[in-house]
Amino acid sequence: MKYLTRFKLEVAVPVVEANRYLQEPNMTEYLISDLKDYRKVDWYEAIEFIQWSMYLTGQYSDKGYILLVTNKELTQAQLDVISDWVSGQNSDGLGEGFEQHFSEYDEESDYEEIASFDWMTNKYKFHKLSR
Repeated sequence: MKYLTRFKLEVAVPVVEANRYLQEPNMTEYLISDLKDYRKVDWYEAIEFIQWSMYLTGQYSDKGYILLVTNKELTQAQLDVISDWVSGQNSDGLGEGFEQHFSEYDEESDYEEIASFDWMTNKYKFHKLSR
């Protein structure tokens, strides 16, 4: 089964470089480990793959998606657990490193463009993709 959720960033980032950054860590291993060891769920073996990607809409973009692949259909409650995990990753782990890597400070205007995941609009609700 394939599921998808979308995300928005506070500012646009270079798509190719951002995708390289987002695809470098094996987030699947982190998700499975967290489900198994911390959240103590018995359905973690259903997870095959999770990956963050930016939409290729141009050189810069502030929109992306997260693809989740499982070997069986998940319930809404199970998807909600994964959505909660993604939210935590985007605000703490993956997101903080991403923010530090892509944020820019403009000395002339004394303003920092922060490439963080937009916590006001991102809900990370996974939806099943049709075949």
